[in-house]
Amino acid sequence: MKTVIAIFAIGFCLFFDGIYLKAKAILGQHLLDVSWQQTLDGGKQIKPWPWADTWPVAKLVYSRLDKHYIVLAGATGRTLAFAPGLLSGSMRPGGVGHSIISAHRTSHFRFLKDVKMGDIFEITDGNGLPYRYKVDDIQIVDINETDLLMNNDYSRLSLITCYPFDDLRASSTKRFIVSAVLDLQAIGD
Repeated sequence: MKTVIAIFAIGFCLFFDGIYLKAKAILGQHLLDVSWQQTLDGGKQIKPWPWADTWPVAKLVYSRLDKHYIVLAGATGRTLAFAPGLLSGSMRPGGVGHSIISAHRTSHFRFLKDVKMGDIFEITDGNGLPYRYKVDDIQIVDINETDLLMNNDYSRLSLITCYPFDDLRASSTKRFIVSAVLDLQAIGD
């Protein structure tokens, strides 16, 4: 009987942990939506909750799969628990250079496995300016590869998550990277 109770307790804890993380991500997105709207209405660095050490910097939209995410400043563990994060030191979307956004493979960026070459990502910056990026590269790299961070003389967006998607381990030595270039034909549309 003790074994059955122990198995039930362990199962309940694992189930609750999974539900807790999913609920935290959903609630976080709601609070981020409110903070994002305040940012667009003229605020600067509007924190989604009083103790937050981050703020919305962009909105990422992938229409083909109806995905919409507020992107936060920084890509720390605390940030990624709630939303995708713009890597510190990378360019803001729309500017010349490389914008790097990362998120967890088990929540916000799980959909990256279904992205195809030529797909479009729309990014709105904190000033409400929209940009469209067209996917031109999808790759899996080792965690130690650093040439991704090289400066570019054109506007580039990379979305990064851990790989493989169905790996049950908490950490991974591989990264799944979807890269896109600014779609200049879409500017002015």
